[in-house]
Amino acid sequence: MRIPRGTTVVAVLAALIGAFLTASLANRLAWEHAPELPGEQERAAIGRMVLPDTSLTWHDWATDDPGKAGLPFASVGAELTARQFDAYAPGTPETDRVAEFMDGLRGRLHDAGWTVLDDYSVGPTTIATGERTNDSRALIARNDHLVLYFEDYHDAEFAESHLSLTVHRAEPDWFAPVTFAAGLPGAIAGVLLAIWAARRTALYPAARRATVIVFGLAFAVFLPVLAFGTVYLETLTGAYDSSQPLWAGLALGHEFSLFSVPLLVLLAVAVVIPLCCREAVPVEAGS
Repeated sequence: MRIPRGTTVVAVLAALIGAFLTASLANRLAWEHAPELPGEQERAAIGRMVLPDTSLTWHDWATDDPGKAGLPFASVGAELTARQFDAYAPGTPETDRVAEFMDGLRGRLHDAGWTVLDDYSVGPTTIATGERTNDSRALIARNDHLVLYFEDYHDAEFAESHLSLTVHRAEPDWFAPVTFAAGLPGAIAGVLLAIWAARRTALYPAARRATVIVFGLAFAVFLPVLAFGTVYLETLTGAYDSSQPLWAGLALGHEFSLFSVPLLVLLAVAVVIPLCCREAVPVEAGS
């Protein structure tokens, strides 16, 4: 039987959606087996490495909401953020020499087995020229099980100087292969769904067109979630900092989660339409 026009398009769209959903599910389940956040002694050691002459008090934001304590990620405002420990301190004469201090910090991180993922300016810029108005900097580093974010903010003109340090869990290396592999059955399921829908609507042109349109609408709703999840591709280059997961856009409380319900509704409609059609039955020769 000839494949109805539009089936290939539906198959591709359904495969992408299915792959993302099953990969996201696998990644979320994998996070249940991630290493724990650092204990008090390990946090103290990290604090001494980053700021040798400063005493830090760490804060676990999960204590603000006991319901978050067992979650690897939780909603903070309109974002889904990794559970983390934060520490803040005023600047010192040593940290006010930002470039020199950050060079020393990179060296200490390297000696302790950390890899610097990014090092960038966080100073504000002027509207007219775009130039930085101060020398403030931040860096992101990771080791085998943790990601560290440090910011050295120093503004001599306004006598502002403060430091912030955040630590959260890094995604273990085995997560990415499992996540990408889990997308395969979802993609296959999407293709099979498209073929099934094409067979069911083969004798019903209006239903076939409606199915294609609904799948197209579902994919349009899905695009913002997919676009947000593309940050996960940084796992291929080692630049992924695990601050937000692949499935953030699907999680309730995230700014993109408003797309989740319409996506599920449209997918349900795309299944219901073929279900309401009688499948074409080949007629045997001579019957």
